[in-house]
Amino acid sequence: MIFISVFLTLYSNASSQTEWQIQNSETTKDLWTIDFINENTGFIAGSDGLILKTTNAGISWISQNAGFNNLIGVDFIDEQTGWVSGHHGTIYKTTNGGANWFIKNCPTERNLFFVQFVNSNTGYISSDAGVLKSTDAGENWNFSFLSPIPVYRVYFLNETHGWFGDNIANQYLSSNGGTHWLYTQNVPGAGNIAYEFINQWTGWAVGYNNSIIKTTNGGYNWFKQNNGLSITTQLRDIEFINNSSDTGWIVGRSNTVLKTTNSGNNWFSMSTPVNEEFTSVKFVNSKTGWISGFSGVILKTINGDLTGVNSVNGNVPDGFNLSQNYPNPFNPSTIIRYTLPESGIVSLNVYDVNGKEVTQLMNKYYAKGNYEIRFDGTQLSSGVYFYKLTSGNFVDTKMMTLVK
Repeated sequence: MIFISVFLTLYSNASSQTEWQIQNSETTKDLWTIDFINENTGFIAGSDGLILKTTNAGISWISQNAGFNNLIGVDFIDEQTGWVSGHHGTIYKTTNGGANWFIKNCPTERNLFFVQFVNSNTGYISSDAGVLKSTDAGENWNFSFLSPIPVYRVYFLNETHGWFGDNIANQYLSSNGGTHWLYTQNVPGAGNIAYEFINQWTGWAVGYNNSIIKTTNGGYNWFKQNNGLSITTQLRDIEFINNSSDTGWIVGRSNTVLKTTNSGNNWFSMSTPVNEEFTSVKFVNSKTGWISGFSGVILKTINGDLTGVNSVNGNVPDGFNLSQNYPNPFNPSTIIRYTLPESGIVSLNVYDVNGKEVTQLMNKYYAKGNYEIRFDGTQLSSGVYFYKLTSGNFVDTKMMTLVK
């Protein structure tokens, strides 16, 4: 069987067998940050001092507690040792997997946001007052950078190289572990909330006003990337897999989940089974990942969210129609369009030249409308493939050719 990577951008709330699945958090509190140590063990920080823990990949979650303030950040360096940070100068630490949490001193009562440790001793926290640093495993904290403008996220790739941007998109970098911070530039309209670097030179930041910015020279210069969103929203987290510059995810408000397979040159909307505000995304490998959100939402995928569904504007014709993909031949991606004049169960399957089903892209109920699909054959060999659409008594099959 040929392995196939497919990315759909259809505009509806339908879901298929390859999308995000809801996990039961047993809470309706807002969940702010998710961190997984491996495929089984993970933690989530939430409102009102809530901490959730799983040891079975999210099948069930155990409720813990650290104080009563909103906890925005969580970071574990192993299954036993971790920290949470939150509003009003809240810092807690555990050394027994969350069975007990101990409060730590903080030099400010301002709101703290995200915490990150680069080793067992050295960690950083972003805050309304700047960047905090600890060099003694989080027992004591001091300011690495004082700022009159809130800093929502500070990110370190390793023990030396780090970056942050404030809420008005002033960009800073450090090459000495935060001892000194260098201002590089301002990116108008790109107030920053989250960063992700795959090496010393290449990184991204997301934030307000749909902003996605990228650097290829270590943060000295940033340029904007198009996200393809039709709404203005707040993007809250970004994750790239296994230091790969190709595949990444972004989550945000307004039910936003975006995916790229080409270093962010194009971002495509993914469908989800809930309409919620998403706050954090974490992958432990190229297939297995989680999303946290408001109202206790936890989503999981076990195949990298190969598909996603959304709707294309336009009048609905009287009859069914499956269009020829364009371009054809293609390399590596192509667009397939089809029309549903009535609601119903719709399936879309892909076959190889031997007539063997390669994958079922969807088999769900869809409303009437116009749809388009982006088919990405980056990981396929050159050759001929067939795609078949079935809805009620309507069946149509067309051929597409991948030429590399």
